[in-house]
Amino acid sequence: MVLQARIEKLASNGLYRDRSNVIYIGITRSGEREYHSFGDFQSIPKDHAVFEIGSITKVFTGLLLTELAERGIVNFDDPIEKYKPEYKNAVNLAGKPMTLRHLATHTAGLPREDKALRKKLLDKKNPYKHYLNEDLDAFFRSYKLKKAEQWGYSNLGVSLLGRILEDVTGKPLEEAIEERICKPLGLADTVMSLSDEQAERRIVARTKKKEPIPLMELYGILGAGGLLSTMDNMIRFVELNLGIIDSPLKDILQASHQKQANGPKKNFEMGTNWFIEHNKHIKYPIIWTGGTTVGFHSYAGFIKELGLGVTVLSSYHLRIHDLLLVLAGKGPVVTDRIAAEVFKDAAGK
Repeated sequence: MVLQARIEKLASNGLYRDRSNVIYIGITRSGEREYHSFGDFQSIPKDHAVFEIGSITKVFTGLLLTELAERGIVNFDDPIEKYKPEYKNAVNLAGKPMTLRHLATHTAGLPREDKALRKKLLDKKNPYKHYLNEDLDAFFRSYKLKKAEQWGYSNLGVSLLGRILEDVTGKPLEEAIEERICKPLGLADTVMSLSDEQAERRIVARTKKKEPIPLMELYGILGAGGLLSTMDNMIRFVELNLGIIDSPLKDILQASHQKQANGPKKNFEMGTNWFIEHNKHIKYPIIWTGGTTVGFHSYAGFIKELGLGVTVLSSYHLRIHDLLLVLAGKGPVVTDRIAAEVFKDAAGK
């Protein structure tokens, strides 16, 4: 089965029967782009349609850390207690201090979420809306670290990293990422707050019953998520990371791909919030990231040695049960499966 047919088959599994949701795939081969779109974009220009990109935000938080480290403002091995002495019990265990590197590689030994979030879950379509900065602060003031230097995906850890970077830059995380990362990279539509014009281009995710899902609101865990973007910006972002497009942050991007820690499995390593996957069927590593919100799923990945990159943006409603399955790696998300088909196809040539 040719690649086009395999993509169409996978995409069909992620579309509602009435095709009222969308899946948009961008592929770059050394700068030669191709696109595959499915579903109803409702007259919004496809390349400029705005999607939530969820945890892809973590890579941008990691890039801000890398940029500050490259300029000597922070060091990856700075202990968290240097910046947050009030969190002493939460960031030290048996003489092993938690560092910025640990936060940016999910190796801090922190849980994924704060248990208090369950009590804040007042809106299943907007689950983080009522979890605020003061809730994150309360968690770290009271938490006692139980394990150190152990991999475990943690929204809390990257959120803490975001708060520290706000303190270091003296600016809200949104402004710091926009000014120091997105603007130099030419990513004008990669934002945390939409202008009126951008809001008109936003894809509105809907349930299978066609009920609109509100824009995800993040406060306490901003930095672990919160960004929105477009295919135009995300395929550019992939090409910037491939080195196809030059930028003043070229060295920063390349540094973010370097191994910083071991990952969750033997074939995974961690860059700065990038996953570095060594697939036995593909000669070269795949560097990738992905994101999931209640109504959206996203993926961005590339193989530098082949000049090959893939971006997938999609809208699909996950109920809380489905969302938990996705978080466990077992959910009905097709974005990473589509990307895997593209990489597998390239490896077979």
